[in-house]
Amino acid sequence: MRMPSSLSPQAWLLAIGSSLRVFFFLFSAGNGGDAFARAAITAQWLQHPSFSLDFGGPNWPPLHFWLMALVAQIVPNVLLACRLLSLIAGLVSLWLFWKLTHRLYGEAAAILSLVIFVFYSLHIAYATASSSEETFVALILAGLLGVFSFRASGNYGYLILGGLSLTAAAAIRYEAWILIFGLGLLFLLGQETRRFPTGDYWKALLAFGISSGIWPVFWAIRSWTRTGNPFFSLSLNRTLVPGQLALFPEHGMFYELALTPGVILLTLTPIAVAGALYGLWLSFRERKCLDFSFLVIFFGMFQMTSIATHGFVVKARFTLLLGTFCAVLAGYGLEELVRLSRLRREVFLAILALVMTVNLVAIVGISQRASRLGDKFRQISPLMQFSGYMEGVAKSLDQRMRPGDHLVIDNFNDEANLLAAAIGLPLLVGDRAFMSDSQPEADLLPFINSYHPRFAILSGRGTIGSNLQLPPRCSESWVFQGMDLRCVYENEIYRVYEVNYRQSPIR
Repeated sequence: MRMPSSLSPQAWLLAIGSSLRVFFFLFSAGNGGDAFARAAITAQWLQHPSFSLDFGGPNWPPLHFWLMALVAQIVPNVLLACRLLSLIAGLVSLWLFWKLTHRLYGEAAAILSLVIFVFYSLHIAYATASSSEETFVALILAGLLGVFSFRASGNYGYLILGGLSLTAAAAIRYEAWILIFGLGLLFLLGQETRRFPTGDYWKALLAFGISSGIWPVFWAIRSWTRTGNPFFSLSLNRTLVPGQLALFPEHGMFYELALTPGVILLTLTPIAVAGALYGLWLSFRERKCLDFSFLVIFFGMFQMTSIATHGFVVKARFTLLLGTFCAVLAGYGLEELVRLSRLRREVFLAILALVMTVNLVAIVGISQRASRLGDKFRQISPLMQFSGYMEGVAKSLDQRMRPGDHLVIDNFNDEANLLAAAIGLPLLVGDRAFMSDSQPEADLLPFINSYHPRFAILSGRGTIGSNLQLPPRCSESWVFQGMDLRCVYENEIYRVYEVNYRQSPIR
């Protein structure tokens, strides 16, 4: 069937990309890293709105929470509202990606890049969850579009809008600070058409510095006045990394360093990665868009250095922005390869779309398998499922748990809230569950005395389970504080105990 001539290839691609994101939004479990934690914090804040800038601690700047709360004024279901913000940002970022790539490399390369981005599984995935990644990527793309539009046209309106978008991104995630710094260096050292020390040079530098630096400067001053350290949030995050790594001792340095390129290779496909590498090389050979290429290298080196020095624990979702940059470069490299091979461009476009489609289907299919490999692919699947061991706990309680039953949920890897969501508890669990990731352990016995929880989900590596002498095997009986605990399910991480009270629990 022939496409109507009135629709351009990019219009078809944008329509397909939008349809994919809406489709997976309808079926996604929404388990995107800190997605449920962010939605719960937003719901809590909406119950008692205030001017506080602290949401879940200093590691999380506030803008994403404000935006979710804003959407929740229109959509009463807070979790749905938070997810809708990501979907809207995902749809907008498709258009922004097209405009940025077209601005940098022209229409032919931009169409090839758009094919890759349309089927980019990680971008589809985070358009379905209430994590901050999708909103952050949309703001970064808008900021870069404004900056590079200014560098091409000299229109200061583009520069100021781009800077404001970047400062908004910096109020969501700290990675934007690095990009602002990198772009600042480009304005300081690489203004080909505005030579130092002319007035135009300083005007461009100050316009970018002021518009993009509003939030980082404000937040650094606030941190300095409160803690004596302008980068307290980043320092605090580093102190948490050793404990997070200790939960997975099998994840050594090689694993940590290999995860980022490995995820990008899986989600973008080898053909796209090859195009990105060739496009990067072409940028230097042809001296085309060197500023963008330098920015990608700068950001990639920062991420890898941070991983090597334990600046953060690498996760698949942290590759989304770097993967997006690679997709921008990929079209430029692939367009040149098509020209050199003398392959018909339409044929190569069809082959690329087929490869990306097959890759997306393969990721979804593998993520459906109940295996360790399946769990790995769930981190990059658009369905955003819960891990297999969480699903196992949820299935074990599905027929046993009655409405109104109370639970104790251990904290392993800061995922007690994810386990609660998998079980089907409300976003704000209230007194339905003792959540050991957010409640002090000293409150456990008072909770047991007050609510007599019927089930306890414990982990030998959890906050509660590691302090108890759990029986070696699930089949063994266990009596604790006047309670009979019968193990009804066990997997590699959790045990589910049904609690029977022989006498009143000890106070």
